[in-house]
Parts: sequence; structure tokens; C-alpha cells
Amino acid sequence: MDTAVLEEARLEHVAVDVGLAASHPSKRESARLRRVARRSLRQQLRAISPSNSHPQRQSPLWSKLPPELRNEIFTLAVSQHYDLSRPYLKNSWYYRPGYTHAFRVYTDLLLTCRLAYWETNAIPLSTATLPIWEDRGPADAPQWRFGEWTANNTALLNHVHFFVRRPNGHWYKPVPQFRPNRITVTIRHTSWYGWPNDKPLMILDTWRCGITPPGAKFPSSLQELTIEFETLQRKKHQLDDIIANKAVNWRYHREDDTVLLPLATPPKYSKWTGAADFGGVKWRLAHGSQETVDYYVVAMTWKPDRSIGGRS
Repeated sequence: MDTAVLEEARLEHVAVDVGLAASHPSKRESARLRRVARRSLRQQLRAISPSNSHPQRQSPLWSKLPPELRNEIFTLAVSQHYDLSRPYLKNSWYYRPGYTHAFRVYTDLLLTCRLAYWETNAIPLSTATLPIWEDRGPADAPQWRFGEWTANNTALLNHVHFFVRRPNGHWYKPVPQFRPNRITVTIRHTSWYGWPNDKPLMILDTWRCGITPPGAKFPSSLQELTIEFETLQRKKHQLDDIIANKAVNWRYHREDDTVLLPLATPPKYSKWTGAADFGGVKWRLAHGSQETVDYYVVAMTWKPDRSIGGRS
């Protein structure tokens, strides 16, 4: 998705050019040479522009199509989509609507020519949702090390989706490079305290502070925070009570002290049915002898207060 990631397959060749393969350096020197290679590669890619690219007028994409239509085609070609060859098991901890398969982004188009790269390199990251599982996620899930991101990647980051194990703040660690426009936090049925023993749903009044470490604030880039609360359909009234009496009163702050307020419109409600035996285990206290369980989901959204005095 960034200049380094897109060209990772070619990095070995660049490393050879700076003497990595020939000299058999130490691990420390190898790491340094790789950093040099990446830096050089990024500089070359940042220098690409229409003025130093072939105009490609022989291609109907550029000679016949208007830029707006071409951008639509390119967006479809390089945006995130399901990898149908990698389905998730229906009884896995992470299978759910929107996450039935692993995601994939095809970036081959970016490598076809300089002009295609210039027009499309921002699309993959700016249109993608980056899922982060604090626990019980896919074994091959990407590890997004935001602290190592380039300034270009930081600017393109759009949507990050956190699946938290517990609402205790451990999922959120502010770093300067983490500046998304949107954050979604999903509290799964298996995130509630005591769920295996079918305990009643409970959120302490301090939970709104627990969603982030004490004193931490969301980045000033954040335009939308959505929290999805999921539970069993038979616990619907318990969750509705939490939403009506607790969550509606929660307020969050950004680094610029802008307050995030819940939308005045009603939350979004949804239902779905999933397997009852997560990981092949029968959770009989929580699910009885059922093969499937029905879920109830409430999604609340917070946005910046645009009124005068919307900072505190």
C-alpha cells in the first residue's frame, strides 16, 4: 500500500545494487543497507509525476476516457476486496458479517507504468479498512506498526477497525503516525466479562475512560468514532439498557480538545446468526446445546461537536 510495501518484492534487487548480497555483511549492516535501499526507492517513487512519465496516449484508458471515469476503474482495480481463496471458518472467533474472508489488495496496476502509479498509488490505503484484532484474530492477520509509518502513509490512513478483547484501554496506544479519519471499535459477544458463564452484561461507569488509557485523546484527524456492541439476541434488553443509560452519556476528546458527541439520530441495529462452537469448543453455559446462536448488534457513532464552544 505504500512505496515500500508495493515494491517489497523488488527490494532484494535494489539491495544487491548497494552491495548487500555481494559483501555478506553483518545483520546490523544488512538492516542498514535495507533502510538505505527503501529510502532510495521511496525517493524515486515520490519523484514520479506526469511531467516525467510517458503520456500513454496509445492506451484507450488515457486517450479516450475522462480522468473521472478512469479513476473509477482504477479504484475498482486496486481497492481492498475479499480474497475468495481464503475463506474464514464459520466457527472461528473472527468470522462475522464483513469478515467472512481474508482481505486482499491487488497492486499490480501500480507497477505497469509511471503514469498509472502516479494516478493510483494513494487509492489502496485511502480506501481500505485496516482490521486489528487485540486477540483471537486470524493467524495471518497483518501487524500494522503505525509508529514506523512514513508521512505519506500517515496522511492516507482512512479507517481502522479494532476488535478488542476487553474494554480496558489496552487496544489503544497513541503514536504520532496514527491519524485515521475513522475508527470502529467492536465489542464482540466474547468480549464481555463472564460471557462463557452467561453472566449479565455489565459496563462500569468508568468504561468510557477505559476505552483509552487515562488522559489519552484521539488524534485530531478523527472525524468519526463508531462503537459496535454485540451480544446474544436473548440479552437484547440488557444491551439496550446499557446504550440508553450509559453509552449515550459518553464523551470523547481529540488532541485538539474538540469533543466527540454521539449522533442525535438513533443507533444502527442489526442481527446475524453464527456458529455456537467457537474454535470447535461447545460453550454450553453460554449457548446451551444449540448449533447456532443469534446475535444482536448496536452501533453508536460519535462525531466532532461543530457548535460554538465545542471544545472543552
